[in-house]
Amino acid sequence: MRRSVKAELTILAAILVAVALYYLPRVHDLVYPDHPADQGSRGLVVITTDGGDRRYTLYVNQYVPAADPDSDDPVAIRFYFRADDVDYAQKGSVAPLEFAITFAGFDDVEEEIRCGDDEALAERTIETVLPGARRAIEIDLQGGASSALAYGETTGGQQESEQQEEQGAQADDARYRDHRGTIWPYDTDADVAGKRHVQTSGGNSFVFVEECTVPSRFFWRTGSSGQFTLLPAQVDWTASTQAKNQYRMMSRVYIPRTDNVVLAESYPQARVYDARWVAGGQYAAWTSATKAATGRVAYSDQPVLIFENRGAEERQAIFLLWAGLLIGVGSTILLRVITLALETFLDPPSPPTP
Repeated sequence: MRRSVKAELTILAAILVAVALYYLPRVHDLVYPDHPADQGSRGLVVITTDGGDRRYTLYVNQYVPAADPDSDDPVAIRFYFRADDVDYAQKGSVAPLEFAITFAGFDDVEEEIRCGDDEALAERTIETVLPGARRAIEIDLQGGASSALAYGETTGGQQESEQQEEQGAQADDARYRDHRGTIWPYDTDADVAGKRHVQTSGGNSFVFVEECTVPSRFFWRTGSSGQFTLLPAQVDWTASTQAKNQYRMMSRVYIPRTDNVVLAESYPQARVYDARWVAGGQYAAWTSATKAATGRVAYSDQPVLIFENRGAEERQAIFLLWAGLLIGVGSTILLRVITLALETFLDPPSPPTP
């Protein structure tokens, strides 16, 4: 083989290998992308209450720090209660609520969840969570497509009893965490604090807005498509032990808007404001079952929000353009390599010069 042909073959082969090494993994991601999650299991937050002296509306807000799956800041879950004719000027006219907030399905981050005054949660089993929370968890595990903890697992027909037994075992084996305390309601027309709100008087503390924080990474799902999905927690509300004064619940999710991220899809449709996206905001539905002492369970929607970096489609189009050009160049190089190889092996060697 002539030295010039050998050098040309070496250079062309090196260029071809470099192009293949750079583009083949990326072409695979384009042809077989890992689509972003648009459904699946998520965390379940159960708020249970007892006491009070009138009908209450529960407001639960999840504040996502950024539309960024790599954010180190936690999601803040804040809740408070409203009722009519709450007047603290009339001594003794307002009664507080005893509450518990129970976290189910947060196995990966349960030890990092904090509530109240940065307190770690108490660990529970299904037998030691409050009766209302236990019932809400057991109802959710049988929810099929509406289940937060066991999305897509259906019940019914001849297999119903077997599946219910299996789901009961799941509930029995799982661990739960909760935070318990006393909370005071706002009047329907009163201004609500924008963060955890505690008033002190005479050495006593009175909580009006309670807050828990959960690591952000628990709520995000990512893939090779370049999109990332937010699956906020489902929120349930019911009585702790005896149904009384549970009236309405409203759940919202807040995500700040930034210049470099767009909301590609959301189910149900999120509302867009100047500085944030908001999902939810409707009064929650209630389960129909009322036979248990703890009464019905209010449950929020399960919003799905899919984000992508601004300009991702344009960058992908540019990538595809250059990929097409380099594939053409690579094909030409490959053809040249094959031609040189065939010439080298098929052409007879030149006779020596006398």
